[in-house]
Amino acid sequence: MSAETELDELIEAAEAAGDLDQVNELEVHYWLDGVDQPVGRVAGDARQLMMEMNLRALRAAPVGPARERPPAWPRLAELALPVLVVCGEYDLDRYRRLCDELVAAVPSARGATIAGSAHCPQLDQPGVVDEIVLDFIATLDNPR
Repeated sequence: MSAETELDELIEAAEAAGDLDQVNELEVHYWLDGVDQPVGRVAGDARQLMMEMNLRALRAAPVGPARERPPAWPRLAELALPVLVVCGEYDLDRYRRLCDELVAAVPSARGATIAGSAHCPQLDQPGVVDEIVLDFIATLDNPR
């Protein structure tokens, strides 16, 4: 069984038991540490902030059923604006693939992968994210 599948099952069990604190711990590991990384890989203020934000979302009232929206993916090639796609090295494989597909689909897209980060690099490596965004903005006046 993959680490992702195992963690998904643990989250489902904690949800079924109504243990939001456990769901929160598991989800923070999923998104902040990365499923294949040690629990607590990201610590300190970043982890505390993620724990608080995620718990708030878990406790929020349901917003209702999702509405069906028209598929946007086939229209990505129509985008005529600069696009920056950032993902983390430790993010789920499916999200890294989606990032690659998005960069390929949007003519003006630029991709960046942040080494040593999972799904929330803005929390565990904000300085690196800042550098990538500022570099991208600088290219808007001087396209590569």
